[in-house]
Amino acid sequence: MRGKTTGRKPRFTLEQRAKIIGTVNSDPRKSGLNVSTWGLSGLKRYIIENKFVDSISIETLRQIVKHGNKKYKKSRKWLYSNDPDFAKKNSE
Repeated sequence: MRGKTTGRKPRFTLEQRAKIIGTVNSDPRKSGLNVSTWGLSGLKRYIIENKFVDSISIETLRQIVKHGNKKYKKSRKWLYSNDPDFAKKNSE
């Protein structure tokens, strides 16, 4: 009788996973990005550009974030007016 198999070894080390989770928990603006929350595609681009990993799929990234108990928010676009009377006009 065969023993229980452990499956495939993880592709990413615990250190790489910790860097990814640390990045998700940080403010992207402090990393020089012009977004207020991390999206998966932006996070993927950032961790590859900063050489945390050579490549990673969106699904693998989603699973790492999920197992790190961090829920990411889908980004939303906001429009702001440069009109000084915008708040006054908007409340009327």
